[in-house]
Amino acid sequence: MDTQRTETAYNPITEGSIGREMIRFMIPIILSSLFQQLYNTVDAIVVGQFIGKEALGAVDSTGAITRLLIFFLVGLASGATILISQLLGGKEEGAARRAVQTATAFAFLGGLFVSVLGILLSPLLLEATNVPPENYDYALSYMRIYFGGAVFTVIYNMGAGILKSAGDSRRPFYFLLISSFINIVLDLVFVPVLGLGVAGAAAATVISQLVSAILVMRTLLQTTEPYRLELAGLHIDRDFLGEILRLGFPRGIQSSLFSFSNVLITAGVNSFGSNAAAGFAVAGKLDMIVWFFIEALSVSATTFVGQNYGAGDRKRVFRSVHVCMGYAFLMLVPISLLLWFFGGTLGRLFTSDGEVLELAAFVLRLYAPFYWVTIFTEVYAGSIQGTGETFKPMLVTFFAICVLRAVWMLFIFPLHRTFGMVVVSYPVTWAAAAFLFCIYYKFGAWRKKIGIKPSRQE
Repeated sequence: MDTQRTETAYNPITEGSIGREMIRFMIPIILSSLFQQLYNTVDAIVVGQFIGKEALGAVDSTGAITRLLIFFLVGLASGATILISQLLGGKEEGAARRAVQTATAFAFLGGLFVSVLGILLSPLLLEATNVPPENYDYALSYMRIYFGGAVFTVIYNMGAGILKSAGDSRRPFYFLLISSFINIVLDLVFVPVLGLGVAGAAAATVISQLVSAILVMRTLLQTTEPYRLELAGLHIDRDFLGEILRLGFPRGIQSSLFSFSNVLITAGVNSFGSNAAAGFAVAGKLDMIVWFFIEALSVSATTFVGQNYGAGDRKRVFRSVHVCMGYAFLMLVPISLLLWFFGGTLGRLFTSDGEVLELAAFVLRLYAPFYWVTIFTEVYAGSIQGTGETFKPMLVTFFAICVLRAVWMLFIFPLHRTFGMVVVSYPVTWAAAAFLFCIYYKFGAWRKKIGIKPSRQE
């Protein structure tokens, strides 16, 4: 690899106030997550209000399936984020430029592959999730069109990851703000005005994803920073691709396994009929409020730890983790209370069906008391991955979340087949993962990489 180092300008992540700079970095990511989720949320609102609860349940049923394939590549993209943040933190600008070219080329080719594969496998994937017959046609139409735009989703996430690795979280937010506005307008035109149904909602999402991909690529092409994208030099460097895959493959597998376990849960929910599917869908859309903040915390931990690890500043590595944990509790406690007390009321955004709203409120009351435990999983995992240790966090997640959920759905749920037994699988696995990550963070071998013994206090 090219390891040439050059002097660069002041870097607030490695030199500034961690608390101030992290909140500046985190807020645009939270807003970006919010507007990115608006793609599916607006689809769900429009579909639920103008088509019906069957279409609402169908659109939500596709979520776990589309994430199964798309999130694998998005997880791989995180390998580029970790690598580039370390290179920039160590002022290895030549290497950072080559890593950007490789990451972008890989995202384009991988995104095309997922688009084609998803379109072809859509019927088989839907059958595997027990989609209610009245929902099937809606789900198939939505899924195939959505997969058609998967390449744009992957390209955007890779480009946004490159910008975030350099500490720029604002422009990805602006791009998603623009694309989300386009999505809302097109949803309202395609569904209630033109009567295109769920196909219109899916098309609106794909078009808005295309816009966000164009905007982020344009930024990378026009910047003068070390992460500049140059089309003439666009190619896959084997060394950098190997490093990106080494860092990103565990997170890609982790994301896919998450989605696979969620496919099993979706199948369990669907077995209770269209009302259960719709209620679970409404709860899931509101539940995403929590995950906006969780994702921002995880990305912040990875970026701040990655750059300070690359700069060789051990104290700032641990200070970054502590600050991130503090922000996490400040954010999640009020959100949990909001969903506990007002989840059913907020659900009226999606439907006016009384039974569906009751089921949605039931789900959120089971979730809300346990959201805080996810802080340990996401912040500790993101921090450890920032040092380049990605395989063992993947194993922890695999066993605590994915395997345990699969065991729950395949062996425990059949003993007491109720809707509540499906829903409670989430808090149980959140707690198991948090427990294991606390142990690994304090005593894991990853601590040797930053020059301390696994059992020593930082």
